[in-house]
Amino acid sequence: WNYTGSFVVEINKTSGDVYTRGSLAEFQYFVAGSSSFDQNSGSMLLLGIDTNNVLKMIIFDTYSNTYQAGFVPGNVSEIVCDNSAFARNAYTTTAVQEAESIEIKLYPNPAADKITLLNLPASASEIQITILNATGQGVINRTYKSLQQLELNVSALKPGNYFLQIKTNASVETRKLVII
Repeated sequence: WNYTGSFVVEINKTSGDVYTRGSLAEFQYFVAGSSSFDQNSGSMLLLGIDTNNVLKMIIFDTYSNTYQAGFVPGNVSEIVCDNSAFARNAYTTTAVQEAESIEIKLYPNPAADKITLLNLPASASEIQITILNATGQGVINRTYKSLQQLELNVSALKPGNYFLQIKTNASVETRKLVII
């Protein structure tokens, strides 16, 4: 979900198709960098300046394609997304060439005690492995020198869903990881 002009649009990341989901015609301007998406409620939040030059918070419901606008509390000028794992996996940046995909193998998944990563890029001088919980908090963060295989102890993690992020100097890959 995004907004262009006075329309809320959905952009298909694969095809690039743009679908108009709603009009925000009563707002002539929007505060740059002020939007976020709440994946729990399906709401897109942003700040707009209406035709009377009043700053209002806009809550756009992505399920019904409707919105509500109201008073902005205090001196709010920016809304941020506090779920960094969701944001990194859900949003793309335009006009940047996508990095070549890493063919990393992860097993076992689901896992209980340890996981193994195979085919790590040999060309990377450093590999950062981060495991994020469902709310985007890093629970394991390790950096390794160049290697092609890695075994990681995950026995201290509680059962649940996690994201495994593999960063190199050339790319970032995120995988879902289930701990049982």
